Amino acid sequence: MLNRISSLSSIALLLFGLGAQAADVHGVVVKVDTDRKEITVKCRDKSFRGATVDFQIKESTAIQLGKQPVGLTDLSPGSRVRIVYELDGGRHMALSITAHGLLSAPAPAPAAPLAPATDSGLTGTLRRIALTDREIVLVGSPSKGGPGTETTLLVPADAKITRDQKSIRFEDLKEGETAVVSPEKKEGKLLARSIQVGAAAPPSTRPERENRIAKVRQILKMIDLALQGLDRN
Repeated sequence: MLNRISSLSSIALLLFGLGAQAADVHGVVVKVDTDRKEITVKCRDKSFRGATVDFQIKESTAIQLGKQPVGLTDLSPGSRVRIVYELDGGRHMALSITAHGLLSAPAPAPAAPLAPATDSGLTGTLRRIALTDREIVLVGSPSKGGPGTETTLLVPADAKITRDQKSIRFEDLKEGETAVVSPEKKEGKLLARSIQVGAAAPPSTRPERENRIAKVRQILKMIDLALQGLDRN
């Protein structure tokens, strides 16, 4: 009898495990409660319709920034996250959390000054780099104490990407870097035609040098004409 009950229990647990399905959601961290091991996220997916949801953190919950493991204390409000979760008694239990930028650690500073933004360019900090979707989120400097402006751009395969004037791959970009982006709007989407991080190319001195030579030649010509006038007199 006991063996039969044990077998039935095992089957029930197996069926329950098969019935539990994991789902995922994208959003922005609103609050981190380390005492209750819980994070509050404002979800962006249509299934939650922008609602704010609490996710419970278990000992087995994997938390990482890209592919680098981090801890719950490393998360900060404003972090963009993707959470894989399952429902347990009406609670949202986080199985894994992948964060994108805005962690408590300070963002690395660029190694060299960047070129100023032109009329057709955008300057800001790379907040998010989505490798699969080839998408970046560029955050501009805040004005009058307000939040910075976020701009989402798709990066086509033929986009020119450089660091310190040397070509790099899209995968080599790092969140937290300051970048100058040349945008282009096409078919209702904003594309990044070029992305520049690191040192800017020094301004060319050739036009200035040519102008100086032209002025010297003009002065010499005037002197030559004056000397010719003196000879005739």
